[in-house]
Amino acid sequence: MKTFEIGIGRMVIKAPDYYYCEQENEETVMLSRQEEDDEPEIRFTVIGVVPVEQFSAEDMLARFRDEAAEKNTGVRQVQDKVYFSYKKEYDGDIIS
Repeated sequence: MKTFEIGIGRMVIKAPDYYYCEQENEETVMLSRQEEDDEPEIRFTVIGVVPVEQFSAEDMLARFRDEAAEKNTGVRQVQDKVYFSYKKEYDGDIIS
């Protein structure tokens, strides 16, 4: 297993040895096998949030669920973390 840092050491992820990591910016990394040009890429982004007004944890979870519903997916919970995933088709020009 390899360990990759995201967000200038604020978080790390572990992935199998056959993945390579590319840093897109300070907050986002992209993992891929780098075997073929058209293979899927996995992106991880760390987002920091500063509330403008006070929200309860339930309010924030409801907003998160709404965002997942907009993308036709559900929210998953692992211990004290929640996430959702979705596929996005690339609709731009392919650069070779």
